[in-house]
Amino acid sequence: SPQRRILGFKHYKHDHEDPSSISSDRVRCIIEDQAGILWIGTFNSGLNRFDPQTETFKTYAHDPENPHSLSNNAVQILYEDSHGILWAGTRSGLNRFHPDQGIFTLYQSSLNDETSLSDNSVLSIHEDGSGILWVGTHGGFNKFDREKKIFVQYHEEDGLPNEAVYGILEDSKGYLWLSTNKGVAKFDPRTETVQSYDTRDGLQGEEFAM
Repeated sequence: SPQRRILGFKHYKHDHEDPSSISSDRVRCIIEDQAGILWIGTFNSGLNRFDPQTETFKTYAHDPENPHSLSNNAVQILYEDSHGILWAGTRSGLNRFHPDQGIFTLYQSSLNDETSLSDNSVLSIHEDGSGILWVGTHGGFNKFDREKKIFVQYHEEDGLPNEAVYGILEDSKGYLWLSTNKGVAKFDPRTETVQSYDTRDGLQGEEFAM
């Protein structure tokens, strides 16, 4: 009889006596970067870098005394763009990681500043086919201008069905599909117009949290 392939799992758990262990057992998101390194965001214990060769973790956590540290230990989304830049969305803003220095550049919402991030709770990140970075938050949708380091905000008054943008997916025609608490929206980056779909269009419900 053919030999059975045995599949197994290796568990990595937090050990408070081992600083090279994962910072928490409560994992929120994981991505693999272009170099094969795993980045792991936790619910409230920061960001972890896992090296598969050494099987060790390095933790990046918020330090209130260091403005270049991770802005918040609750990491909600991780994304690596086409330039190899790692982005971490937290409950307190969008973080760009600089691996050479091990520091972060923080982008946050600023009251009455429409060129800032629309809301500090970052839920989704996507780079489209033309290289534009889009950021979904609990309080609106954002286009990031990399050169000027500013954002263009989109809200319900701009056509969004809801302010919370949980997911961003690009189709073959360049449209961005946004999942929200009140259905799905089709966003056209060229005209900056939105078309919404809800239960009246055949959706099984209005809340899409992914």
